[in-house]
Amino acid sequence: MAGRLLGGVDVSFVRETQAALRAKQAILLSRQRIVGATSGSSLYVLSLMRVLRDAGYAVHFRGVSPKLFGRWPLVRLRAEMRVFETIGIRGGTRLGRWFWCTNPIVYARAFVAGLERLLVGAGLLGRGWTRRAEDSLRAVSELADALYVAEHTQQADVIVCDYAFLTPLARDARSRPAPILVIMHDLMSSNAADAMTAYALDATEEFQLLSQADAIVAIQPEEAAVVRSRLPETTTLLAPCAVNCVSEPQPGAGDELLFIGSNTFFNAEGLEWFLAQCWPAIRARRPDVRLRVVGSVCRRLGALPEGVVALGVIDDLRDVYASAGVVIVPLLGGAGLKIKLVEALGAGKSVVATAAATKGVEDYVTPAVIIEDEADRFAGAVLVLLDDRSKREALGRAALAAASRHFSEAQCYEELRQWLGQQTRSDAIPASRLA
Repeated sequence: MAGRLLGGVDVSFVRETQAALRAKQAILLSRQRIVGATSGSSLYVLSLMRVLRDAGYAVHFRGVSPKLFGRWPLVRLRAEMRVFETIGIRGGTRLGRWFWCTNPIVYARAFVAGLERLLVGAGLLGRGWTRRAEDSLRAVSELADALYVAEHTQQADVIVCDYAFLTPLARDARSRPAPILVIMHDLMSSNAADAMTAYALDATEEFQLLSQADAIVAIQPEEAAVVRSRLPETTTLLAPCAVNCVSEPQPGAGDELLFIGSNTFFNAEGLEWFLAQCWPAIRARRPDVRLRVVGSVCRRLGALPEGVVALGVIDDLRDVYASAGVVIVPLLGGAGLKIKLVEALGAGKSVVATAAATKGVEDYVTPAVIIEDEADRFAGAVLVLLDDRSKREALGRAALAAASRHFSEAQCYEELRQWLGQQTRSDAIPASRLA
């Protein structure tokens, strides 16, 4: 018998259920399509959720808008999503590891988008004849969103907002004094001068959104300092994205470059700059060299020059990191922390990057990364490393030292752990939860 029976009820089951109910409840509100560590922002969110789980919270994911499906009605949950006790998406229904959008219009959009990909891939059509899905992060909140948030945060002990856009929903919906923690990701108003980025915000608007939180998680020290100066009454926690380090540097092959990026404007812009301004010079000197492009940024690419291979999204990046001789991070703009850069350091790689890619963490990474902004110098630095395995190994060793010193879990998440430890609650279980 599994447990002692009392009045026909398994007592051990009741005790386990009561223990689960007594666990502090953390509700993550998001309009991001988080299905696993498939992008830098998703990886960062999931790493923070593991900190909450390890601090004794039962963590739950709530996608507050069906717009997060975009043009693709099916999403498959990866193993990393097991950090969540429960997962729910408004406008979606779950079957095993799959979520299905219930709006039939999305299926029609998916068909058209898929047809575009086929025709573009066959060279029969130029990219961009179909309209991209509405940006879910900045979508105007609907009444149904507010009702969904109110329903799913009633018993929350901490409400976590994925980006500041959700703080008004969380503030209006909470029925008990649960603190609101917002994951800032990056200081969007620093991109306000760039009309091409969808997430650029006016500083007044951004800080008004951030001020509605009780605590703000900043991903790099420069942005944390700005927020602390603008919002001195709000707790600002510095929590860079932590990485796991390999044991030894990985110099890789002298004929292979690697670029990893998600489907964002800055990734596509930086890669296009590299291919137009740097790649011809590199290929002229090293005709055998190839560039492997990994991640959802491949969806933005058209015809690729010779030697460039688009691999798309890969579940396990260890092999592509190990084989690459040089990792390039040629970004021309953007805020926050370039997680692809930190991951490359933890993989013990030699890295050539632009100054924009190291913004905010220059002091952390400068000894371990070659930084060049001019195309000819960027290409030259890549060629020097491709020609010399010992230099790649030395730079990889410096990369591991920087990652261990500045981007370990103990270093990155200490302020968040301390803040979580200060949040208290009663162990009383409401009758509604027991029912």
